[in-house]
Amino acid sequence: MAVHPDQQHTHNVRGDAVMYGPGHFNHKGNIVKTLKYGKTTVYICDDSCAKTQEEEKKVLEDLRLATWAVINEKIEKGEKV
Repeated sequence: MAVHPDQQHTHNVRGDAVMYGPGHFNHKGNIVKTLKYGKTTVYICDDSCAKTQEEEKKVLEDLRLATWAVINEKIEKGEKV
C-alpha cells in the first residue's frame, strides 16, 4: 500500500491497526468481496483489480520484484528466508 507523501511511514502500531471501511476511503469502483480475518475486515474493490492481460502481467511483475526485494533484504541482514 502506498504511503501518502505528507505522512511518515512507521511500524509502531501494536495490535489491530485502525483502518477505514467502505465510505471512508477513496475508491471509484464497487466493493466486490469482503473478507474477515479475526477483527480485521478486508474490502476488495473492483477498481483495483486487473482488467486486461497486460495489467495482470504488470501486477504479477510488481509482486515478483517486491518479493525478491524482501528476500534479498533478509539475506543481507543474515535472517532466515
